[in-house]
Amino acid sequence: MIVFDEAHRSTAPTYANIVESLLIEARGGLLGLSATPGRAHFGTGRDKDDKLVNIFNKQKVQLQIDGYSSPIEALIKEGYLAKLNKEKLEIAGSSFSAHELRKINREIEKGLDLPKETLKSFGLDATRNLQIVKCVEDLVKTKKHSRVIVFTASVESARVIASILSALGIDSYAVSSDTDPASRSRILGNFKTPSNKPLVICNFGVLTTGFDAPLTSAVVIARPTLSVVLLNQMAGRAIRGPKVGGNKEALLVTVVDTSIPQLVDTIKQFHAFDNSWN
Repeated sequence: MIVFDEAHRSTAPTYANIVESLLIEARGGLLGLSATPGRAHFGTGRDKDDKLVNIFNKQKVQLQIDGYSSPIEALIKEGYLAKLNKEKLEIAGSSFSAHELRKINREIEKGLDLPKETLKSFGLDATRNLQIVKCVEDLVKTKKHSRVIVFTASVESARVIASILSALGIDSYAVSSDTDPASRSRILGNFKTPSNKPLVICNFGVLTTGFDAPLTSAVVIARPTLSVVLLNQMAGRAIRGPKVGGNKEALLVTVVDTSIPQLVDTIKQFHAFDNSWN
C-alpha cells in the first residue's frame, strides 16, 4: 500500500509517474491524506481537481459527526481547532503603476498564480510594507498576541518588515529557504517555546506546510495568491485548539490588494473541493 501525505500533490509531475508505476507494478492500494483535497486556483476549471479525484478512484472519506453539518464545526466546539476570527487589512494607496496593475489583472484573468517577479514587486512596495508593519505592531502591542506569523510576498519583504519591527522594539525574524539551517532551527525553536515575550516570524515560502506551532495566535497573509490550497495552508498555522496545545480563538488578517481574491471562511475552505468529488 502507498500512503501519500499531502495527497493533493500526488498529481504533480514529480510524483504522478512514480505513484502510477507503483500501483501498476505492485497492484497495491493508495491512501491519501490531505486537509486540502484539490489542486484548483480561484477562477479556474476543474481539470486539475479531476486528475486528483481520478487517481483516488473518486473516493473521499471524511468525518461525519452527528449534529454537525461540517466536521470543522465539531472540532472547534470540542476544542481541537481554534475559532478563527478574521480581519482585512485594506492597503490604502499603492506604488504600482497603471501598467503593472493591468499586467496583474491579466495574470488573474488567466487563472494563474502570480509569478515570482510580480510577487517581488508586491514585496518591494514601501506603502504596503509600512501598513503591514503597523498592523503587526498593533497585534503585538495592543491586542497582546505573543506569537505572530507573517506570510510575505517575497524574501526581501520578509527582511524589510522584520527589520522595521525590530527597530520598533518587537523581536522579529525573517525566515526563508536562504536562512542558515542552524539559525532557522533556533528561531523556530524559540517561537514554539512558551514565553510572555512576543515573537514575530516573517517568512516567504517555508512555513506553509510541515511547521506545527500551536502557540501561534495570529497570522497575517500578505502573500497574494490565487491558490485555494496555499491559502488553506497559511491560515492553518493558527487553528490549533486548546486540546492540542493551541488557543481557543485565533486571528487571521488578510491583506487585501487591488483585484486579489479575498480569503473565504474556514468551513468554506474545508469544503472548497466537495463538488469535484461528488
